[in-house]
Amino acid sequence: MKSRKPAAYATLFPEEKRTLMDRHLHDAIPVARSPVETSIGASRVFVALIVQTALLLVTMRVADATGGLRSALPIWVWGPMDSLFHGIIAALIVWPMVRLSPRAGWRTLIVAGAVGSLIDIDHFIAAGSFSFDEAIALGCRPWTHSLTFAALCGLITWIIGREGRAGLIVMVALASHVIRDAAGGCTPWLFPLPLRGIPRWTYVVATLVLGWMVTLMAPRLARIDRGALE
Repeated sequence: MKSRKPAAYATLFPEEKRTLMDRHLHDAIPVARSPVETSIGASRVFVALIVQTALLLVTMRVADATGGLRSALPIWVWGPMDSLFHGIIAALIVWPMVRLSPRAGWRTLIVAGAVGSLIDIDHFIAAGSFSFDEAIALGCRPWTHSLTFAALCGLITWIIGREGRAGLIVMVALASHVIRDAAGGCTPWLFPLPLRGIPRWTYVVATLVLGWMVTLMAPRLARIDRGALE
């Protein structure tokens, strides 16, 4: 509905200046969100939380179940399969960005999945070999399997790319990998502190908290995206 301006407005501001003035007035007055729009936004976030939580719990349960196959499968089969689950969990954590933000495409899931799984390359680097047997024969995982490294990589990605969203994706993807590994063996998850593992329930809760954090941040990112697209 158009607002009606008083006659004095036309007198003070000639026709050629009115368009610019209208734009300034429009920018100065925030657009109110209706209760319906607000409730729809809240409901979408709630649904995303429920779906994400269910998918994460199922995926973690299946991934843990496959851990029992480690001794029955060749390491060159079990290793990539384990890394695949790392990637799926990382992708599920950032999935709400794709669901709720117009700018985050499916490439976000691919990047998160790749980052969450390819960190295992550090096993081969630490072993100085491309052999799966030597890579898993390390007494403890490298220090790059730590939340410290995850936070550092996220910060570097943010600074270099000048994109907070990219830094967040890298950080949570790496963190999800570290948390899961810390529940399954010797992992310096809080390097340089001498901590080498966490209980399984901590891994489950921490992974869910990572996902919830991203989900609750997604509406804010969506508002920023809408502002950039307008």
